[in-house]
Order: sequence, then C-alpha cells, then structure tokens
Amino acid sequence: GGSLLGQLRSETVRNRFLSQGMRHDCRVTDTTDMVEVRRRTGALVQSLLPLRCAACRGSIVAAPQTGGLCGACATLRSPAPNLPLPPGLDACLAVYAYDGVVAREVLSMKASGRHAMSGAMAADMLARVEPFLNVETVLTWAPTGGQRRRRRGYDQAEELAREMASQSALPILGLLKRVTATAQHGADRARRESVEFVGRPVFSSAHWPQIVIVDDVRTTGATFGAAARAIRDVGGKKIIGIAYAATPSRR
Repeated sequence: GGSLLGQLRSETVRNRFLSQGMRHDCRVTDTTDMVEVRRRTGALVQSLLPLRCAACRGSIVAAPQTGGLCGACATLRSPAPNLPLPPGLDACLAVYAYDGVVAREVLSMKASGRHAMSGAMAADMLARVEPFLNVETVLTWAPTGGQRRRRRGYDQAEELAREMASQSALPILGLLKRVTATAQHGADRARRESVEFVGRPVFSSAHWPQIVIVDDVRTTGATFGAAARAIRDVGGKKIIGIAYAATPSRR
C-alpha cells in the first residue's frame, strides 16, 4: 500500500543502500534470511518446549503478538513516560514504561535468549518510530558489553534492530563500538553515565543523513547520549533513539 514502511521495503531503497555500503566498506547485512532462519528455529523449539508468560508464568498456547506475555498480562503494560531529550539526539522514543510486566518481559528476553519475543517487541518499536522514518534512514544499535554478550550468546539491542530491519526493509549497519564495559542493569547513575562508544566512520552521511539508534531499555538516557556523540563525531546528522521501554523518573 501507500504506507511509509511499504515504501521502505522497495527494492530501489535496498539496492541503493547495498551499493553505498559496498563503496564505503560498511558492515552491510541483508537480514531477511538470517531473521527468518532464527524465527523458524524458535518456532521449532517452542513446539517442543511450550512458551510461558514472562510475567505470570502461565502457558501461552499459541505464539502471541504480545512478545513474551500472555494476552492478559499484555493489557497491563503502561505507555512510556515523557522524559528529557538526551544531549545529541533530535528525538528519543520508547514504547512502554519499564515497570511491572514489561520489566519482567525484558529481563526474561535477556536472561533466556528467547528470540521469539523480539519479533513482537520490534513490531511495537517500529510502530512507535514510524512517523520519524524516511527513505534516508539507517538503523544501528547501542551494543552491550562484550562480556555480557559472550555470556548470553547474543546482544539484545542488535537482535531488536535486526528484527526491525527485517520487518521494514530498513538498512542496518553496526556503527558503534562500545569502549566501556559498565553493566547498565543495577548500576548507579554515575556508572550508567560513564558509558562510552566510538563511531565507525563507515557510512556516507550525504546518502544516509538520518540514523536511528535501537536499544532495549532507556534508563538515564546516558547510553543514547553517548551513542549519539560517537555517531556525530564521524559525520552523523539527524539522530533518533528508540527503546522498547523507558524507566520512569524517580524524584
């Protein structure tokens, strides 16, 4: 149809990105096949091991469109709070408040590697950020620390970004390298705000002037701010952040 996401799925946009990526030696990934294999593998595993709701632990009989939650728990999710814009970003969005059932959902994905949850979460994130998208948008993600990635076997922010790319045909690049290993979950404010990234100068801002940074949870906004600074240092222009959930401010 005429939706923006429909336009973004056009071969013209994808081919333009691939040609630019090859020219600039980018980490270009056509994620459709990768995500489809993962989705089919997840469906096979779920058929052998019934999925349980991340919040109430009740059985989920069929694969839901509500992430890792049953239908009843999904109705308990609250919209994301309005929070200050982190420095360096043009907009910073989230879908839900990181509290209650949403907190348990996100922690379940991180702890168990339930990739089947990421498809519905990414769909919610795409719906939230769609008004800001255009054909000059490229996705990236705020990478987690190497130790945590090795322990979990995957990076949850990258997983969400690749799902968003697969569902929308938005191009995706690994533009950021994390240079601090501070764990965000359970860290105090000072440690959270010590996070740093370096940008990879692998894209042409003239052809891809809008970057969307994907993360699972926004807490203080320090991760998004650090990521935006790193991307601007290598030529990024307009930068938007999108998270699945945001922690309400505690006064």
